[in-house]
Amino acid sequence: MEYALLRSLRALAPGLMVLAYFDLTCKFALDCRFSFWEMDASKLLLCGYIVGGLYGLLMGKWASEGAFRGVNDRIRDRLISAAPELRGRSWSEISPHFYALVDSDNSLEIKSKGIFFNGLLVTSTHCGIWISLAASIIGGGLVLGGKGGLVLHVSSAAVVLCYLLWRKSIARHLELVDGQINVIARRFLPDLVKKVKLRMSDPERASDQ
Repeated sequence: MEYALLRSLRALAPGLMVLAYFDLTCKFALDCRFSFWEMDASKLLLCGYIVGGLYGLLMGKWASEGAFRGVNDRIRDRLISAAPELRGRSWSEISPHFYALVDSDNSLEIKSKGIFFNGLLVTSTHCGIWISLAASIIGGGLVLGGKGGLVLHVSSAAVVLCYLLWRKSIARHLELVDGQINVIARRFLPDLVKKVKLRMSDPERASDQ
């Protein structure tokens, strides 16, 4: 999956989730109706991107870090186990050279496409957890007023489902990354170590990071 398309779908997914819960809440709890799902596809996608873009502005960095928490540490630890010379180096010191290697080799780049697609599942399911949790809180408040039972039930079930799918997608993400690291360890590890050391031994270049 191309990176530009990945970024686009990462914005769209939470936007459509928010619209779905908004529609569900209005229809079954507030007795009003919106015509989101009756729009043609282009207008619906536009609404999804707008809402998803707003979600990204408010929550994007936090959501992305939370979705992939521990993944970068896993990559760093795996590389250090293969090359003890990297011990003491932070991920920010290693990552530019790691990704440069991935981009420069066809076999690694092919593996990256699978990782990109799985990353979409990771971020979408993680967003689904928090969006559904917010919807369940709103549904719980509406239940106290005698409405919102369906919203609460659907969103609560979605929280559990999204959490399970997120855990599964994270496990798969780590498997895919491990495959990439195995290739680097067999073919590119000396080059990676050399570039990291060279970067850090040059104060002027290191300060540009």
